[in-house]
Amino acid sequence: MKKYTSEPEILALAREFENGTISRDKWNHAEHLTVGFYFIKNSSSLPEATDRMRGGILNLLKSFGVDLLKEMPYHETLTCFWIQAIDSFTRSNVNTSIVEVCNELVLELGKDLPLKFYSRELLFSEKARAEFVEPDLQNFQRKFFEMKLIFIYGAPVVGNLNFSRDSAGNQQQFRRLGLVGRRKKITRNDSAWRTRRRCIFV
Repeated sequence: MKKYTSEPEILALAREFENGTISRDKWNHAEHLTVGFYFIKNSSSLPEATDRMRGGILNLLKSFGVDLLKEMPYHETLTCFWIQAIDSFTRSNVNTSIVEVCNELVLELGKDLPLKFYSRELLFSEKARAEFVEPDLQNFQRKFFEMKLIFIYGAPVVGNLNFSRDSAGNQQQFRRLGLVGRRKKITRNDSAWRTRRRCIFV
């Protein structure tokens, strides 16, 4: 079931977040992803989008009644991680409507994704909470490239794909991932593959 049906819903959510008026029970993972996407779309750079997200979260925590001098639930590493993950995902959906992108974000980017890159010990450490730390399981700069990197140009992925329409760079990525040859049979068991315009999670 799609979470969003119109662009005004998304804009209203972003305004509520920026104003610190969204209720605590409505601020969940899906809303976090959606607002992150809004900031990326409406910022001049990822650092600016990250700054806006950070400031908004801290402002929201205050509106929730959290005393930031006594406790700090804000997590810097997760904020930076999700901005990069959202950006990587949405770059493979450049010709898709805002509503569709947000619905796909909610569907595809589960809240446990950071644990593919970070051990629990590191991710939930005080250091990772206070400042950005590099992942210890795999390099997400390279992995995010692999996630947004391989674009599917033929309509559902299940079936035969014609690699001749892919760029040389994409063909190199296919070969590096073991997808050798100009055509390859992709089956429904290849759960990492998604439909047209979506990134590949491997």
